[in-house]
Amino acid sequence: MAARVDALVVTKPDRLARSVAHLVSIGERLGAKGVSLKVLEQSIDTSTPTGRLMFNMLGAIAQFERELMLERHAGRCRQSQVGRKVPR
Repeated sequence: MAARVDALVVTKPDRLARSVAHLVSIGERLGAKGVSLKVLEQSIDTSTPTGRLMFNMLGAIAQFERELMLERHAGRCRQSQVGRKVPR
């Protein structure tokens, strides 16, 4: 007999998914099974309306930060290809 799981606990949302779409998908699948998601670093619990709101907002911010990092990296690569010195 399988044990019932009440919650999935993670330290940070970006450790669970790489994009907001994936994060939302995981949250929806867990919710459909009656499993809440708890994010320790931000004290978020998706069993509450406030927790669900914060979870989605932090996921969007995490994706934004990742895209900025990738954009900066791509810019440095382009500059180094044309022979410019790239400041760090």
